[in-house]
Amino acid sequence: MLIRKVEINDSDDILKWRNDPQTYSMFITKKKVSLNEHKEWLKNSLKNPNIKLYIGYIENDKIGICRFNFDEKSNSTEVSITLNPLMRKKKLSFELLSESINIFKKTNKSVLKATVKKENYPSIKIFERNGFVEINSNDEFLFYSC
Repeated sequence: MLIRKVEINDSDDILKWRNDPQTYSMFITKKKVSLNEHKEWLKNSLKNPNIKLYIGYIENDKIGICRFNFDEKSNSTEVSITLNPLMRKKKLSFELLSESINIFKKTNKSVLKATVKKENYPSIKIFERNGFVEINSNDEFLFYSC
């Protein structure tokens, strides 16, 4: 798997993955986003030095993206992963997350955090396999740190 920074021409694929019903059901905000909302978010994210977006691919197949949002106040970075729905159940998400973290850590030093829905067993598994430890929880989410 190769990992590169997300580019503006990845926008349509990312929106399609983001608005997949199974995907957005696991998000903190459980709603679809419009094309305009998505374009604005991606444009702003690509310009923001505190946000890093990486996309994984094998040959011409895009696997998914990992997002890293750095928070200066806490010196921590929230990590999330969104998989291409066509790549589910192919055991690629662990590698996507692992390789993205390795690239991120080469130039960024902060505590990594993740928020995962309690019923999102695949995400729980890949974050824990990548060294994240549960530090807190509530009725809906598990909170991890690494």
